[in-house]
Amino acid sequence: MKLMKYFICFLLIFLFGIKTTYAKTELVLLQNKVLFSIEKKQSFKSLEKEVQPNIGFLKGKSKFGEFEGSSTRINCDLPKRSIEVLANGVGTYTTKIKWGIHNVDARPFGNKGYWGKRIKQSDTRVEAYELKINPNNESFYVEHPNGGFVQFENLSSSALQDGKMILQPNNSFYHVYDKPPFLRQKVLDEAIRQVEAASAKNLTVEWLVSDQKALTQLTQYFSENNVNIMVKFLAE
Repeated sequence: MKLMKYFICFLLIFLFGIKTTYAKTELVLLQNKVLFSIEKKQSFKSLEKEVQPNIGFLKGKSKFGEFEGSSTRINCDLPKRSIEVLANGVGTYTTKIKWGIHNVDARPFGNKGYWGKRIKQSDTRVEAYELKINPNNESFYVEHPNGGFVQFENLSSSALQDGKMILQPNNSFYHVYDKPPFLRQKVLDEAIRQVEAASAKNLTVEWLVSDQKALTQLTQYFSENNVNIMVKFLAE
């Protein structure tokens, strides 16, 4: 009889443990709806799903959040395209645009312009600097009123951001007052074209530069020539 009592107690404890474990997390797939649990501070990019017949299992805290502390239950009815955005960090490219000699895969962003694939830079420092500005590895392209597109590294709120990585601090193209007039004019022409494209879309322009001297000289140069560009320092 004692052995029978121990066996029954053990069986009850075992069954209760299973019930508690299964009660912690759940994944219910019904038609096109995804129901899951996720911690408030957890990124959507960290989600990993393992779908089993009739029930989903969640493997550890590195995947779906368990019901611990303050967790939030979210009911998402996501179309396939939205799931792709969460998985890849960017949307689906639906068209192509012509930027210079490049045919760029792109997707419209309202009436402001296009997000598109970024053209890889041959210099590793410039490449890293652009990715620092936009880790999604995209560029933002704005149509110019006179035709063609103007490329920027990023669109942040209403500001178009263009990165200027200073490779040679002692001989930089953007140390404009150290350069002859025809080179200064090239910088001015680029800036004016950017402002024209941005203004047509009710946007502003920011230049992010990696050098303090370039910051000082460009700020003064744009001010003297009435070019509405905000120059900011962004370290390499």
